[in-house]
Amino acid sequence: MDRENCCQCKDVRIVEEVFGQILSRNERVLEVANGKPSDDDDATFPAEVKSYRMSNNHGTEVVVINWAATIVSIKCLDKYGQPADIALGFDDLDSKTYSNNGTARGRWLEARLTRDRRCAGYLDPKLSDALGGTVDSCDDLGRRLWESRVEDGRRVVMSCLSAAGEDGRPGALLASVKFELTGRNSLEVAMRAVASRPRPVNLTHYCVLNLAGHAAGSEELRAHEVALNCDRWLSRAGACELPTLRPVGGSALDLRVPRPLGRLIDELADEAAHPHYLTLSRCGTATGPQPSMRFAARLLHRNSGRSVALTIGKPCATRFLEVYSDQPGLDLSVGGELSDCLPGKCGASYRRFGGFGLLPRNQLAGAAPFPSATLRPGQVYYNDLLYRFGVDLDDCCLP
Repeated sequence: MDRENCCQCKDVRIVEEVFGQILSRNERVLEVANGKPSDDDDATFPAEVKSYRMSNNHGTEVVVINWAATIVSIKCLDKYGQPADIALGFDDLDSKTYSNNGTARGRWLEARLTRDRRCAGYLDPKLSDALGGTVDSCDDLGRRLWESRVEDGRRVVMSCLSAAGEDGRPGALLASVKFELTGRNSLEVAMRAVASRPRPVNLTHYCVLNLAGHAAGSEELRAHEVALNCDRWLSRAGACELPTLRPVGGSALDLRVPRPLGRLIDELADEAAHPHYLTLSRCGTATGPQPSMRFAARLLHRNSGRSVALTIGKPCATRFLEVYSDQPGLDLSVGGELSDCLPGKCGASYRRFGGFGLLPRNQLAGAAPFPSATLRPGQVYYNDLLYRFGVDLDDCCLP
């Protein structure tokens, strides 16, 4: 039965529902679902997956599930007041897809696992070598059922415990994430983690989006404009050379002034097949144990030639997305790692360059200017992320 939790803010509400079931061999999944661990390591058990539908009076709706703390849907209005789901994903859970065991190896396989588990958001503690190494990746928090609840009627809180030795690392890791949709049309994602032994942690959240709609495809993605508050990028010059930070000036990744995403894809050419790490411009100083949040990116969708017929005179601006983060940098993906003909939700078929991704995170190199990625007992890992949705009417020609 669905349970509705009314927020203290009158313009936001949360509805708890059942998203589906998943088969898992994971003992923690069974404990969360039934409270009865099994002695049969080869057995699979159905576990109920919950969804939480958050909506506000601006017509924005966000759905998250407690399998891997995943965002499965983001619906927001365009300038005509028409809603569209801008998050790529699937309609339901596939036990073969989401209960697979094993870990990613290296930076490049992580994008494949993102695609295989869900083309939407998930929490992934990227403990693999972010410089392109082949060390084993991380805990399996991205393949877990998280404990979840509605807190104060205002936000959804999820948590997951990785016990000592479960991921091949000493010590336990307790991670949590809070999702809160505000009346200001922002989605706040707050991630925290603590560890019982020193260990590298780079917990972050990832969504694949298309502001024209999740099924709009590459043509509409190319009609986006992108601007990043980044002044350096991590250059992977060659297999035998260490990656180095280089100024973005003069490169295709100089996005300090808004540029069409389609032109960026063309200029990157073969390099568009994988994400690029850029560092945020330094502005101000952080106080206290947690860095201050700052503007990271802005994307604006303008109608492509296919949809100009719906407007008068010239292409019109529709939805925009702004991203704010407290992390030192972010990964930018233009969708080159997506495969063609990937079945998506509502009968959609996703294709290469059909969605973009922005992944604010730390680097694991441990060298300046990056803070240490080692989380020690008594310390708290922070990663706060804010998505702000809206419509830019400045350039619009209303019918």
